[in-house]
Amino acid sequence: MIAGAGPAIIVAGGRARRLGGADKPMVPVAGRRLIEHALDAAAARRPVVLVGGPFEIDDERISWTREEPPFGGPAAALIAGLNALEPDVAAEEVLVLAADLPDAVRLVRLLDAEPLPADVDGIVATDAAGRTQWLAGRYRLAALRRAARAVGDADGVSMRELLSHVRLRTVPVGDAAADLDTWEAIEEYRRAHPTTAEPTTDQKDDTMTESPSDLETWVLGAATELGVDPGEVPTGLLLDVTREIAHEVVRPAGPVTTFLIGLAVGRGSTVDEAVAAVRALIAARGSAD
Repeated sequence: MIAGAGPAIIVAGGRARRLGGADKPMVPVAGRRLIEHALDAAAARRPVVLVGGPFEIDDERISWTREEPPFGGPAAALIAGLNALEPDVAAEEVLVLAADLPDAVRLVRLLDAEPLPADVDGIVATDAAGRTQWLAGRYRLAALRRAARAVGDADGVSMRELLSHVRLRTVPVGDAAADLDTWEAIEEYRRAHPTTAEPTTDQKDDTMTESPSDLETWVLGAATELGVDPGEVPTGLLLDVTREIAHEVVRPAGPVTTFLIGLAVGRGSTVDEAVAAVRALIAARGSAD
């Protein structure tokens, strides 16, 4: 099979805790959103399954899915992507990419230049530190489907465990496999790859471009002004549930529901009780769909 043909699965979910809950795939880096770098890298692939979102992207190749339960980890996301491929997709291989690889185009070019030997089930990239990037590789589709069946419930399963019986060959690609997990890494990459491109209106989102220190400073100031003990503000929990609502319901429902959680707490509920009730509504809505 010619490298570059076949489907692609792009994993774009996750809580992005180290980014303060920001919508990481939509973060602009080097003139493009991270998710767009991944889509550019998969330009020759058909079809493309995007696990996460949905995001505001106009690409007719894309179908959307989410792992179940949401935020079940990268292995669960990859299996959800496999399940979303039409049963009659019988390509020999599938490209698997994470959505936080700013050099995804160069990375895939390096992977595509490598032959896929008959005695292995896939080739995966290793970064400059020698770490295996499981979500940066070309895999035999049949081998991944076998691995998925063997694992069963993948909630919380690691990629290493999922691929433990898949025969892999690693390909060192250096900094082409660098991923961006923190604001410090993002800012360092931006400094090293400056661009004059102005983010689009869609990209100008404070939750994407500001750092955790900005958030902490704001929460401290706002809590003090409102007479609330900053130590009682469960920032991480509220960011998590707001993001879940944005993904599973509709983005504007996130801040409105956070306000409703605040009203419920003011009337005697605990934050945990109010968040649990909201998550139950999200789950019930998903079941109804």
